[in-house]
Amino acid sequence: MDANLPDIEDVQRTGRQPTRFIELTEAQCEAVLASQTIGRVGWQPPDGPLILPVTYLYDDHLIIFRTSAYGVLAGLVTRTRVAFEVDVLDHEQRLGSSVLVQGVSGPAPTKNWVPRWRMDDVLPWASGTRHLFIAITIKKLTGRIIARANPHTTPVSQQERS
Repeated sequence: MDANLPDIEDVQRTGRQPTRFIELTEAQCEAVLASQTIGRVGWQPPDGPLILPVTYLYDDHLIIFRTSAYGVLAGLVTRTRVAFEVDVLDHEQRLGSSVLVQGVSGPAPTKNWVPRWRMDDVLPWASGTRHLFIAITIKKLTGRIIARANPHTTPVSQQERS
């Protein structure tokens, strides 16, 4: 048996399933960022930590999202340390990847981003005007894949309930 997986008796006793964690390379992390359009931005405003979903573009090593000039995300136009996370999940296969960005937010570079948003069909889910473009400059980029060793195995605790 693979030395990186728990012993089968341990799995049966605890109900835990063997999983594999595989670190993604920076290029793989960038590919995940480029392939998705929904992520979560987290930061620490004075009232306490926030994590909010946004639609975004990944362009030239920047994460760009749109927001209202009057919403809570508008504060990120000022240089702010942020985290940004994107997950890709396959519930059926019990497989997923997660990419975490540690970076700094600020105003997006001057560029007409609207044609790119339309071309990539990246539309904000929230209603209202979203003319403020904010960029996240990546300082650290990490990611991993998590996969159950046997995606079709039912956890012991679920078997016992049947």
